[in-house]
Amino acid sequence: MMTSLETLMTFDIDRFKHHMADLTFIERLSRWLTNTQVKIKTEASESNTQSQTLSLLLKKIDRKIDAIQHPSPDKENISAIDLQVRQ
Repeated sequence: MMTSLETLMTFDIDRFKHHMADLTFIERLSRWLTNTQVKIKTEASESNTQSQTLSLLLKKIDRKIDAIQHPSPDKENISAIDLQVRQ
């Protein structure tokens, strides 16, 4: 027959198993959330870089179009052929 101490120890072990399972779940969830945040920040950074690059390229195109529409000696010499898309 089990003594009261053995019964108490068995009960505590079972209770701690559930706490360990909960703790393991929380730690995995925390890691998953951290990894997800890092991925989101990386994507946002890449998007910002693409946006800056696109903005720069659009400004260059605008300057070239302006140089064609309103030619002057202080602007870049450019022809409509230079604006064609190259593949």
